[in-house]
Amino acid sequence: MSKKITWILFVSYFAVFVILTGVFYWKYLGMYLASGAVGEVTEVKTALGNIYYSQDNNLFRANPTLVYEPSAGGRVERFQSTGQVAFLDINKTGQKIAYDAKNPLGFWEIWQVDTQTGIAEMVATSGRADLEDYVDFRRPKFSPGGTALAFIGAKNGDETLFIKDLANGQIKELLVTAGIKIADYSWSLQGESLIYCTSAELQNGCWKQILFKGGAKRIIEGDVLEIKADALGKILYLAKKDNFNIFSYDEKTDETQILTDTVLPRAVTFFQVDPKGKRMVYEVAEGSLKNIYVAKIDGKNILQLTTDGQSGQPLFSPRSDEIAFLREADGIYLIGINKENVRKITNLKTEVRLLLWR
Repeated sequence: MSKKITWILFVSYFAVFVILTGVFYWKYLGMYLASGAVGEVTEVKTALGNIYYSQDNNLFRANPTLVYEPSAGGRVERFQSTGQVAFLDINKTGQKIAYDAKNPLGFWEIWQVDTQTGIAEMVATSGRADLEDYVDFRRPKFSPGGTALAFIGAKNGDETLFIKDLANGQIKELLVTAGIKIADYSWSLQGESLIYCTSAELQNGCWKQILFKGGAKRIIEGDVLEIKADALGKILYLAKKDNFNIFSYDEKTDETQILTDTVLPRAVTFFQVDPKGKRMVYEVAEGSLKNIYVAKIDGKNILQLTTDGQSGQPLFSPRSDEIAFLREADGIYLIGINKENVRKITNLKTEVRLLLWR
């Protein structure tokens, strides 16, 4: 008899639960769905990141997402105080930063910083046995996979490239032709080679060399100032051929194409490729005036973003949808890639060098 009563009570409780659930659904959840509201969905988005810049002997970063007036200092953080910084790179995961800094003796060093802990590590400085008595080091760049860090070293007029294995800490020299200056270099898309551009009287151009294999192959001729490998494997570079313009080189077809056709007195002085590899942004100077342009990676659909003659050093956002730039003696501004939503994020009256937005 007791089992029968227990079973009846169980069925009764279950029936009450079902009825109450139904009432809740039709009265509340049904009204919610009828209103057109959409339930919350967890979405993974690319972080907006920080804008890194050098001012005097300090490295700063500004967070563009914080709600502050441009005159307030709340969105700016002094990140490091190791000297004037000329170049900065961030690895694939965003956890490590590498940059060059000028020490009190006037020599350039390479530093690496963990973005989460803030712990700084000296990568390259004069006096290290594994750096062959080189004293000036600059332009550190992480490999595409984040397993290695390359940088330029200089000694007695010669320059070469070093590669640090980030797993074991070993530094090796990539043997290049003696007596050259390296204007810039880039990792290949897969990270198995380096493409470096030289500035020497008889050897101007860019060379591709498989890591530690020797036998560099010359792929580009001319005075190249900057070079970058895009996300599709093409090589983009800023070079002087009658005037300063951006070119692309396709290694498969050995073809070169001009992407910006500026003529004197206007000249391209800086460019950057967006993280998605679909667009490029560049600075055009005309005497003391400079403005910013954006275009597709093939040079088409050119759009002039600024007309004030005081805007330069453009940087793509991590999402490739905005561009940061510096307006001289004014501050850092943001602008959409379609020239919309221009806004100032911080005041900067002294000389500043924008480095990277990641």
